[in-house]
Amino acid sequence: MDEAIITLIAANAAFVGTHFAMSHPLRAPMVKALGAGWFQAAYSVVSFAALAWVYFAFKAAPSADLPGSGEAGWIAATIITLPAMILLAGSLIGNPALPTPMAEAQARAEPKGVFKVTRHPMMWGIGLWALSHLILF
Repeated sequence: MDEAIITLIAANAAFVGTHFAMSHPLRAPMVKALGAGWFQAAYSVVSFAALAWVYFAFKAAPSADLPGSGEAGWIAATIITLPAMILLAGSLIGNPALPTPMAEAQARAEPKGVFKVTRHPMMWGIGLWALSHLILF
């Protein structure tokens, strides 16, 4: 396997891995050691550094001549993108995870809109959008 591809895989693994580690097992000890504000700063620096590594690794990787999915792929991707956009846009209305003064009340309220379909409409929207791009390869 090409060294540039291995670097790209490692960069993506580091990006996902640092997010997982700092969001779950390392979060409490880091907040205790650094304080909430410094933890957020450290999390941001690590995230941006890992994302920069992904970007530069992607730019260095060789381009692939993929055959594409043709007209059927474009139709499928378009059909999948519509609910993705609805879920993403709907996640911005009444989302208890967004920092607003009403977040606590929204978290206790009966789910409405896209939150009746899933408690994570933004993640599903992004996932469907990513799937629509994979289809186009």
